Amino acid sequence: MAQLNEVHGLRARVRRGDSLVGVFARLVQPEAAELLADAGLDFVILDVEHGTHSRTELSRYVFAAQALGLPVLVRLPEGSEAWIQHAVSVGAAGIVVPHVNALEQVGRAAAFARGLAMERAYAGMGRRSGYRKDSWRDFRRQASDGLLFVAQIDEPPGTLIADKVAALDDVDCLFLGSLGMALAMGQDAPSHPTVDAALASICQSGRSAGKCIGVHVMQHDQQALWLDRGATLMVVGSDYALLRDGAATQATRFRRAKDTRDGD
Repeated sequence: MAQLNEVHGLRARVRRGDSLVGVFARLVQPEAAELLADAGLDFVILDVEHGTHSRTELSRYVFAAQALGLPVLVRLPEGSEAWIQHAVSVGAAGIVVPHVNALEQVGRAAAFARGLAMERAYAGMGRRSGYRKDSWRDFRRQASDGLLFVAQIDEPPGTLIADKVAALDDVDCLFLGSLGMALAMGQDAPSHPTVDAALASICQSGRSAGKCIGVHVMQHDQQALWLDRGATLMVVGSDYALLRDGAATQATRFRRAKDTRDGD
């Protein structure tokens, strides 16, 4: 079983500027985590915002993935203390707070995650504390250093404060919600010039502050563009899409083979 400090080494890799690839995870079953852990990914983002995870399912998924060495970031349904606390307590390698439109909102969430949430995780004897086998002093240093905090900007108001969000010490990464930004701007796709310009400006804010840039790249031919722009935390799909597309590919191959045989 992987140790927590191993999966929590993700933050060090992010801060070092390593190029990392992962997917969104919305299936709740631990077996899904087990399969993704065997796929060579650097991380998964467990999408509690759009998924159907209960608190129990969240805990079990994090355990299954990280026991096999796959770091789990939890995208919260919102940035409340209750959700941050639960993600921290069950041992997530990081948290993603969506819809960052106010500086005070994200600053408060990040400070809570690294401070009071850690105290409560230790007091509650949860997984993150190693069931309180270490001293508080040792735990606090290691736990706070290992937690990756990601601020997701996916609506136009967030673009106006991106530089200030990036300047916050407790924020490690700006994540570009590309499709959300497009829809919020009345467009169908992130490739629209006005949307692309907004996303590029957020990217520049992060790079100027020396922060990681994360992005969901919906088209494979866009990956090189975002690498050139300095994105290092790349989400390239979701377990939903991989399951659907894999099944569709196999069905298409079968029908082509059958048509070829019937035509002979």
